[in-house]
Amino acid sequence: MSRSIVESLVGALVLAVAIVVLLGVFQSADTQRVAGYQLTASFDNAEGLASGTDIRLAGIKIGSVAGQRVDPETFQAAVTFNIDSGVELPVDSVARVVPDGLLGGTFIEIGPGASEELLQPGGAFENTRGAINVVELISQIVSLAVDATANQGGEDSAPASE
Repeated sequence: MSRSIVESLVGALVLAVAIVVLLGVFQSADTQRVAGYQLTASFDNAEGLASGTDIRLAGIKIGSVAGQRVDPETFQAAVTFNIDSGVELPVDSVARVVPDGLLGGTFIEIGPGASEELLQPGGAFENTRGAINVVELISQIVSLAVDATANQGGEDSAPASE
């Protein structure tokens, strides 16, 4: 009987530690939504974006993705995000979907423009770049390397004329 109580207590302790660790992870992650003004951008490829994805300027979080949908007219991803009200962006700024390391996460990076005219709440980015499909890129590089090797091998194997 006492062995059963000890096992139950150890199980409860392990469960309590797991809950504390999970709460710590969620609180330390910067997942809160940014209050401010909304902007939109259209991307040909928004792979990896989801509600809450970071918007960064110079590596600093200035906003988060609020939503996304497919535009039925252009068939592009229309992404809506909230920008911190203390950040003003020039109208010629660029919004890029970029990878966040090798583990597959993504975020939107803002490259500020030089215009003195600013994006207004509800405005849209004119300059965007969608996500790069890394698997497709590697596949193309391998294909080019194989083609180059095959072409080079064909020249070397030609009989020498005397």
